[in-house]
Amino acid sequence: MLVPKEMQIEHKGGIKAMTDEQIEAAIEMIQGMLAAREAGADAKVIEGIAEPVSEPSPRRKAKRLADLTLTEPE
Repeated sequence: MLVPKEMQIEHKGGIKAMTDEQIEAAIEMIQGMLAAREAGADAKVIEGIAEPVSEPSPRRKAKRLADLTLTEPE
C-alpha cells in the first residue's frame, strides 16, 4: 500500500558516467579493501571468558564524581 502501483526505476550514471581515472581509483580502493579483509583473516584470535564486574560502592562512585572538574571554554 505504501508503494505506488506503477513504479519506474531508472539507473542513472553508474560506471558509464565515470571517467577512466575514477574507475581506476575505484578499482584500487576495492583491491585495498580486499587486501585488508585478507589481512584480517590471518589475524590471531585470543579466546577468553568475560567475568562479571561488581558495582563500585556508592562512596567510591561519589568520589569519582567529585574528582571531575568542569571548566569553561576560553
